[in-house]
Amino acid sequence: INILQALAPELQNWSITPACRFDIPKFQLLHLTRSVRKYQPLSLTINQHTIEPSESAKYLGIVIDRQLRWHHHVDAALAKGTTTLMGIARLTRPTVGMPHKYARQLYRSVLLPRIAYGIVAWFEPIRPLTTTTDHRGRRKGSVGAQSRLSKLHNQATRLITGAFRSTPTDLLDYHASLPPFHLVLSLSFPWR
Repeated sequence: INILQALAPELQNWSITPACRFDIPKFQLLHLTRSVRKYQPLSLTINQHTIEPSESAKYLGIVIDRQLRWHHHVDAALAKGTTTLMGIARLTRPTVGMPHKYARQLYRSVLLPRIAYGIVAWFEPIRPLTTTTDHRGRRKGSVGAQSRLSKLHNQATRLITGAFRSTPTDLLDYHASLPPFHLVLSLSFPWR
């Protein structure tokens, strides 16, 4: 914090020079640490503006939380995906809406990009279990994020196929001509 406060006047002078003024009330302060013992919520003061530390901050559409656990971003992606899915459901109503075959196209072109935005930053692909390296029998990667977002995928496949809630998800994926959700997330990575 002391280093940031010492740099603040120099940065203010720089912002005046190229006619790019900082909007200090919009600044967000985030202390990144997973250690509860080391965390001290110190505030930063710049030009009589006090910036209080927050639990999460939004940067380029990605919500970063204090511990880099990405729970806040997954919550935001789930909320965006749910509202988008409900909009698709309104468009494909059985009585007056468009045919269900267009629901798949809307899912792939609208809903998936909304929930997978910035996936390289917040999602770690789930690695298979190996008995030699993982003695506890737990999967490694973003298991919680995948399981929470897969519920949205299951709702979408039910909407696309018009199936009942008791229909197995594997059959829904097959009849909707969609890959399983864990493959959808893994294929979203640009290097694969």
